[in-house]
Order: sequence, then C-alpha cells, then structure tokens
Amino acid sequence: MTAGLWTPPAWWRSALPLALVLLLPAPSGALGGPQVAEPRGIVVREPAKPSLRVGPPSPAEADLRHRPIRQPAAKAAPQAAGGMPSPGRAGGALRPIAALPLDGAKLLVGEVGIALAWAGGQPPFEVTIATGKGEVLARKTVRTREVRFPDLVVPAVPLVVTLHGAGGQAMTARLNPERRLPAGFPAAAAAAAPVAHAIALYEEGGPEWRLEALRRLLARAPRDPLAAWAARRMLEGSL
Repeated sequence: MTAGLWTPPAWWRSALPLALVLLLPAPSGALGGPQVAEPRGIVVREPAKPSLRVGPPSPAEADLRHRPIRQPAAKAAPQAAGGMPSPGRAGGALRPIAALPLDGAKLLVGEVGIALAWAGGQPPFEVTIATGKGEVLARKTVRTREVRFPDLVVPAVPLVVTLHGAGGQAMTARLNPERRLPAGFPAAAAAAAPVAHAIALYEEGGPEWRLEALRRLLARAPRDPLAAWAARRMLEGSL
C-alpha cells in the first residue's frame, strides 16, 4: 500500500456500481414500474369569430332575397272513369286502340257491365250503345277516352257503338254477343282465378276477346289492385 493514498479493497470496488444504481432515482417504467407518459402542453385556441358585415345587401344578395321560390309542379295523371289514370292516347283522329279493337269485339251474353276505350279525337265524347235496330240502350258524355256502363247487361243481340268527338269526328263499331268463352277458358277457371283468367283471355283468346277481358278486369279494379294494374296495362297497350 502506498503511503498517503487510500486504496479501496477489491470487494468495495466491485460493489460500487450496484450502490450507485440503488441510490439514483429510477426512471419512469424501470424495474417493472408503470410507464407514465410525460404530460404535454395543451394548447387552447379561441373559436374563430364569425365575420359580421354591417350595411346594405349587395346587389346579388338583394336579387336572391326577392326571387320567388320555385315549387315543383305536381303533374297529376288525368283521371278516367272509376278513378283509373287515363292512358296517353290523345292526339290524332278518333280511332280504336291498336291492341284493343272495338269493331268485331265479342262480349259474353248475360254479363253485367260494358267498358269501352279508344284513342284520338277531342273531348267531350258522346258514346251511344244501341241495338242493330236502333234501340238506344245507354248513352254517356265523358271527357276521357274510356267509358263504363256498369249496369248494362250484355244482350243476346249485336250492339252498335257510336262515338262522337268535338269537331264532328265520329266512329262506329259493332260488338258481337257470344254465349260461351273460347275453348280452353272454362268458367270454373274464371271463378277460381279471375284476374289470371282475364289476362290469359286477353293474351291467348284472340283480339276479338280483349274487350271482354278488359271488362272483367275493370269490374274488379275498385277492390283488386292486381286487376287495376292489369287493366291499366291493357289500356296502355303494354300488357
């Protein structure tokens, strides 16, 4: 050992680093302690103040303030007899609907109600149904291009339909009575599924039976939405 200098023993020198570790404060999260994030400064900003301009409105603002609000116009479909929308058949000469011919149409004898529809001409329309001998059975004046005679019973004699429109236009059609439907359309099927039966009659019974099919659907339309839909499609020629 050197005189005047103290030399620590070997064991003391080896224990010194451990002592220093124990004496110094442990950092956050050390020795299994919970890690706590250092708080950061919170910056509070004042909300932006709305700009307020005092003075008379600009010409553009004044124009907008006095401009009326445009409301979309509700375009209602013209109503036909019985509340059914009248199909778009206006314009041109008074004429039958291509997909729904009147002249030569067949109606079942004893059925109640006759419905007619046409195209062209100008309202009002006067519709007359008479027998071949000139006996008038029914007459109506309508502004739509269809008409119904709900209480008229189909007689066992041919009928003559005469339509007169404004401006002197006229059209005549002959309706033929039949005592039974065509083959393949039994009455039992009509009673079991009347709407499907009428649609099948329209599509497969031939053009001369389409007016009878329309008559059956229009008779059910006020209480049957499916019948009303099918009748409307028939009148539009899109069934």
